Amino acid sequence: MVLVFMLLILSKRLSAIVALIVVPVVFSLAIGSGPQTGEMVMGGILKVAPTAIMLMFAILFFAVMYDAGLFEPAIRRIMRSVGDDPLRITIGTAALSTIISLDGDGSTTVLVVISAFLPVYLRLGMNPLILAVMLLLTNTILNVVPWGGPTARAASALHLDAMTVFTGLLPTLVIGLAYAFAAACPDSRFGDVDGIEACSPAGANDGGLAVALVINYPRLVDQKERIAAHSESVLTVIALIFAGGAFTGVLSGTGMVAAMSQAFLNIVPDSAGPYMSVIAAVAAIPFTFFMSNDAFFFGILPILSGAGAQYGVDPLHIARASLLGQPVHGLSPLLAPAYLLSGLLQRDVGDLQRYCLIWAFGSSFVLILAALATGAII
Repeated sequence: MVLVFMLLILSKRLSAIVALIVVPVVFSLAIGSGPQTGEMVMGGILKVAPTAIMLMFAILFFAVMYDAGLFEPAIRRIMRSVGDDPLRITIGTAALSTIISLDGDGSTTVLVVISAFLPVYLRLGMNPLILAVMLLLTNTILNVVPWGGPTARAASALHLDAMTVFTGLLPTLVIGLAYAFAAACPDSRFGDVDGIEACSPAGANDGGLAVALVINYPRLVDQKERIAAHSESVLTVIALIFAGGAFTGVLSGTGMVAAMSQAFLNIVPDSAGPYMSVIAAVAAIPFTFFMSNDAFFFGILPILSGAGAQYGVDPLHIARASLLGQPVHGLSPLLAPAYLLSGLLQRDVGDLQRYCLIWAFGSSFVLILAALATGAII
């Protein structure tokens, strides 16, 4: 079933949402689980409902705040402070990308950062690919926020809370950002001329959205326009999460996960079993480069998690480990923002990959080491 799903979406014969729904239903009927199919689908959907609700309000909240100009003061301040110093410009690029990436959308970050900094790079004769490195290293780390695609998919696939997956990775992500800013120093030379949770994540985001709409858009018609403007992206993400819940519900309910996990265990040496989280982290690097996030998180991750469970490895650690290959995934030929970035820089995607991959691999391995050191994965 997983293989058919992956082939369908990698060949673009079906969209991810359609494949996530149709494939498990067809296979469930084929193996004689017809009467239980609806129950398994609903069970999977109910498990991911809290994640979907949180994401819906979070995406709308950050989109509305961006429309209201939340990031404009930061952009102006950074542009004033960098001057004509290549090092400060490179660090400023990373800083702006870090701030804009909080909305969890790669395309938005690419558009804002490129439009702000590309003229500066060209005026000073700096290599525009340095800009790409800074953008890549920061955006792919911040894209792990709970309302970003990768964490939402990982949480949905393993029926975990997205905020729980994310909070355990916070120290790791801080170290990853430190690596990104440290990379600005050598790169610039090449261009030289336990908290308290006050309320649930869903409650915080829907409350924040309500306040943001009332303050920034007092008129009812303006509020409706802002919600409608971002409804397409919200609906796409939410539909994907619910479809993923249906897929994993059938995958688990029919016993397929257990069977595939056992097959995977047969080729993993017993001595390596307790280190399944590390294996998952390393495997995520090539897997997410050569296949889409949907194929990896909904097709491969449940197998890795099931295999890890046989050795007592917490699925939460497997979920976190699966996110550590995102810096390399950012250069995947399957990823639209990579083509957007190369197009705006007027460079070939191959040039982008050749220049940035070494830094992306470095970022992923720093994240893996940091996750082990901080206990995010064991």
